[in-house]
Amino acid sequence: MVFISFMFMLLFSNVIVVISTFYLSDDMVQLLSSPLPVSSIVASRFVHAVINSSWMVLAMGLPIFASYTVVLQAGFSAFVFCLLVLFLLLLLIGSLSTSFTIGMMRIFPAKRMRDFFMILSIIVISFIVIMFRLLKPERFTDPHELAGFTEFMASFEAPDAPYLPSGWATNAITSFFHKDYKSAALNITYLFAASGAGIALMLYLGRLAFLKGWWNTAENQLKKYRKKKIDTYDLRKMFPFVKSNIIEVAIKDIKNFTRDSSQWPQLFMLISVIIIYLFNVTNLSLDRLPKSIYARYINDIIFFLNMGFAGFIIAAVAARFVFSAVSLEGRAFWVIKTSPLSPKKYIREKFWLAFFPLLLLSEVLIGLSIYFLKIDYFMSLVSIGMVFFFSLCISSLGIGIGAIYPKFRADNSADIAGSYGGIIYMIFSMIYIGFSVVLIAVPVNSYYALRVSGAANYGKEFIIAALLIFVIIQLIALIVPLRLGEKSLNDLEI
Repeated sequence: MVFISFMFMLLFSNVIVVISTFYLSDDMVQLLSSPLPVSSIVASRFVHAVINSSWMVLAMGLPIFASYTVVLQAGFSAFVFCLLVLFLLLLLIGSLSTSFTIGMMRIFPAKRMRDFFMILSIIVISFIVIMFRLLKPERFTDPHELAGFTEFMASFEAPDAPYLPSGWATNAITSFFHKDYKSAALNITYLFAASGAGIALMLYLGRLAFLKGWWNTAENQLKKYRKKKIDTYDLRKMFPFVKSNIIEVAIKDIKNFTRDSSQWPQLFMLISVIIIYLFNVTNLSLDRLPKSIYARYINDIIFFLNMGFAGFIIAAVAARFVFSAVSLEGRAFWVIKTSPLSPKKYIREKFWLAFFPLLLLSEVLIGLSIYFLKIDYFMSLVSIGMVFFFSLCISSLGIGIGAIYPKFRADNSADIAGSYGGIIYMIFSMIYIGFSVVLIAVPVNSYYALRVSGAANYGKEFIIAALLIFVIIQLIALIVPLRLGEKSLNDLEI
């Protein structure tokens, strides 16, 4: 089962990485203009693609095989044998994926194929995650459910696939652990022969079809974009009070987002996270909680505690779409820098363009949670106000810190979110959300204590002080990052 999972994971990731490495890489022009033969270029790109697409599978396999070896007391040689089998499997799947991709690029444009496989892989992963969550795996913590689950797992076997590479790998390792070295040698011979044949096929197709596919991709990239329905005149009519230069930048950002297909798979992941969040909210096992005097308001209390998690979701979404907004200008940022648009106006345009979609998403998320949990009027107002401040300040943190630590040379937005500045942004976002939830918990706790026992847990002075500190933190999180971002862009030299 491990090898079958690895095989299907690698098939998707290899195709995506091969398209980016072979056809969309910036250095391919220099490589093809050099005196190197095409087969050498294809071989070097193949090694690069296999490393980039398979390192995570290798990292996952190391602890699995190490634990397998330790439990069965097979010795270090068995662990080395497992790594050899995994290495051959990576080479075989990588060569077959590369051959398939080279053949497809002979017919279809590379960018569209990469986008198709990226979106397809994200849809499949999202579907699997959602289906797994809909199975309610937490119910197996119940002893009555656990017995049936144990019987199911005991009778569960991986599908027998002796003619697939995963079957060869499985048979080779199991035979080696059972000291059936003849069968192990036979199956690893299959892997050696198949890997060699796959690499030979990949090199042959590379000499035959790689150049034609690369030229098709290069010609396709020269085509002009079709005109979009959103134009400057429409937005000027919608927002007559906004200056034209800010409208132009907003139009540019909207067009860049719609044209950048690498952003689309993230939307599927976002939708799956929202579905899982709402499913978790609607299936809270509140009846298992011990009875107390707060039982009448247990939904409201649990919902308030869940506000922190909702804030983390908002921060994670902003890390992917808001923090990278400035860096996505890329090498063309000098156009913004030399334009009449000041850094202050530019930062504000980015902020407002990020704030409103984030606010819409967070309010819909909280609104549906309120509906499903039947939250009372007071907690509904508190939660709506909280996510408003979360959206406002997290947008400020994302845009401000993104301007302080820009990464204009990043190949994609995922690299931007995982950069040094992205880590700093997430740290500050977590600190901000934690302090905000703790401070607003003071009046919320006093409100429910007053309704249950007739006396608040905190005095008026303490409640007012907590609210005052809450407001100060919101102002700091809103103003300071934007000001620092403006100063950083103003001092930036291109």
